[in-house]
Amino acid sequence: MSAEDIYMAVHQSNPGIGLTTIYRTLELLEQTGIVSKFEFGHGRAKYELTEKHSNKKHHHHLICKKCRKIIDYTDFVKEEQEYINKAEAGLQKKYGFDIDDHLIHFYGTCPDCKNA
Repeated sequence: MSAEDIYMAVHQSNPGIGLTTIYRTLELLEQTGIVSKFEFGHGRAKYELTEKHSNKKHHHHLICKKCRKIIDYTDFVKEEQEYINKAEAGLQKKYGFDIDDHLIHFYGTCPDCKNA
């Protein structure tokens, strides 16, 4: 959800809340690791609960460059997981960097936009 999406949802039950309050709260939640902020190139940041604060498991994003739809991608096949693990191990060895998480975003065209 974007800050504006959250504002619209909260504003219905609490009309006194302002958009600035939503932005400040999201910034605090991001700093404390409760939410993650994503910039997908649409000019509007999206926020989602981190794995440890939600029921979601690790996932990647498929982002349609035409309609801006964002799909959470969780159904990894064995070969994909092996490739990611191998890439992480190689990067850790090459740079001496301890990797504890990663984000992957795939950009392209969704089926709806391809068929339109």
